[in-house]
Amino acid sequence: MAAAQQPAASVSAAYEPARVPVWAAPGWGARVSSVDTPTSRHSAADTVAGFLAVGSIVLSAIALGGGLILEIEARPARTSIVAAILALVSARLSAKYQKLALIALFVAMIAWVVGLTLAVITENPLI
Repeated sequence: MAAAQQPAASVSAAYEPARVPVWAAPGWGARVSSVDTPTSRHSAADTVAGFLAVGSIVLSAIALGGGLILEIEARPARTSIVAAILALVSARLSAKYQKLALIALFVAMIAWVVGLTLAVITENPLI
């Protein structure tokens, strides 16, 4: 009979809920973090990269047709290529503004196509 009671005791012990240590109870958070929190300070390179990316977008807007509206010779082939170079320099200069630099590069590529098309249609100089 003692042998029959032995398995019943081990079965009930297997289904007991695990005891939670006091330090792991709800309301006690983890006290240790191995992840460094990044600082929110901007370096001078970040600031320059942001200005270069915005300058690239402005040059792209001029090449896109803003030069025609402002009645200046935009010369879209030159202006959009300079805008693309500025966007690439901005992307390489700072990791913080790489998304803005990517947007500036796409705007420069679109400005090149649309600006050259408008220059051909309106018979303005390309280069």
